Amino acid sequence: MNTPLKCGDVVCFRFNDSKVTDGLDALYFKLIRVGNYLTFGKDGWTNSINHVGIISGFETDSNGDKCVTVYEALDKGVVHSPYPIWWINTKVDDGNIVILRPKLQVYTIDKYCKQYEGVPYDWASIIALFILITTKKRISILEKSKGAHTQFCSEFVLRVLYDASNKQIDLEKEFNRDFDRLMPMHIFYSDHFVAIY
Repeated sequence: MNTPLKCGDVVCFRFNDSKVTDGLDALYFKLIRVGNYLTFGKDGWTNSINHVGIISGFETDSNGDKCVTVYEALDKGVVHSPYPIWWINTKVDDGNIVILRPKLQVYTIDKYCKQYEGVPYDWASIIALFILITTKKRISILEKSKGAHTQFCSEFVLRVLYDASNKQIDLEKEFNRDFDRLMPMHIFYSDHFVAIY
């Protein structure tokens, strides 16, 4: 990678059926991929972005590897993890990761990420979003899970960037959807970002 990574960059993960084969993760990524297809057509299937996280800083792990600190909403809630830069580079080269950079300046990413750390994962919105996409019917459970008290990956990343850009990175406005209904592919297609890898 010629351009150095920086705080605020969005790490977009591409998982397909052959890369994640076991358990709940496999089912989850298949559901997201189907949702991408139903929302974005063929491109949503072939270029499916299943998960996103945001770079909040840099550290060295216990092996001495230089790492990016990535905050992400996973099944255990909003957490941060070190990802070795060499690993990110390998996944970028394989086409399994795309790095997006906000076009606008963002500030104090780490502060906004920490504000959400430990927030539970928003399973209700994921289920309700899939039902909405496949049946075009809203279910009341989605209305109860709205807000920042639970979050899924793209919702978390977009709330952080909204706050860190002084409310200028606003995908709710761009796509006319609530944070709870914005998927990782919306970030990928947004005019607010440029792909650097």
